[in-house]
Amino acid sequence: MEKMSLKPTQLIIHGHFYQPPRENPLVDLIPKQASAKPYNDWNERIYDDCYRANAYSRYLNNQGKIEQIINNYEYISFNFGPTLLKWIAQYHAQTYQKILDADAKSLQRLGHGNAIAQAYNHTILPLNNLNDMERQVVWGIKDFEARFNRYPEGLWLSETAINSDVIDVLAKHTIKFVILSPWQCKAIEGLGELSGDSVPYSEPFIIEGRKGGQVAAFFYHGQLASAISFGHMLRDADAMYQSLVAIRERDQKPLIHTATDGEIYGHHEPFGDMALAALTLKVHNGEHFEFSNYGAYLA
Repeated sequence: MEKMSLKPTQLIIHGHFYQPPRENPLVDLIPKQASAKPYNDWNERIYDDCYRANAYSRYLNNQGKIEQIINNYEYISFNFGPTLLKWIAQYHAQTYQKILDADAKSLQRLGHGNAIAQAYNHTILPLNNLNDMERQVVWGIKDFEARFNRYPEGLWLSETAINSDVIDVLAKHTIKFVILSPWQCKAIEGLGELSGDSVPYSEPFIIEGRKGGQVAAFFYHGQLASAISFGHMLRDADAMYQSLVAIRERDQKPLIHTATDGEIYGHHEPFGDMALAALTLKVHNGEHFEFSNYGAYLA
């Protein structure tokens, strides 16, 4: 039997960018951290490896010369911890503006921005009492609005932790979607009990709270997330692209998406930002994929 003719598959790669606050609360400054040498502290070291690198990622030609500078944030779905983004805005205003500009350009291109909000202090929401849970969501939304000049459609949950109360709080504040691990799904109506890689990644599902609140849940592609985070997929953009093509041809689904820590793109995997930039060009020049984001796909 011949394979069906496929339209370009929607591709969403989500990066969760976060660092815990390192400031001394007495002086609101980060003390010198010897383990981060030659940088003053780990914020600066990771910023240089990752946050700045992804705003100005280099694409090299076969002579090793810079051919193009790419703002990766324009093409991936992303969230930044509010406390981290505050630090970037204070000390690296140009990169901060590139992050905001990337969201604005994706909004213009897709009708929905790449950026989503985050629970403000990265607390594990199901472990909070109801008042603190709602406070974390509201603070995250308000911080997002102040920076990106729009209301967030989605919200990143710390460690993707969720329960019925969290769903109700998100629905109350009109958050449309969340991103979850496939190992968090116990069962899907009509499909029965599922686990891990058997959970469909190619469509969102409605999840309901204790009081009837509803949000859409996207369960990310677990094997792809693992290959990016732990399998050194970012060492070869050509191989990464071919792996995506293989998933596309095997599953024949309209969407491929996954989510990882954003720091994998340049910090945990050196030069991972450059692999992402190279992948971006391969997507643009190829016929297999189109970059999208969760808001656009949900619409």
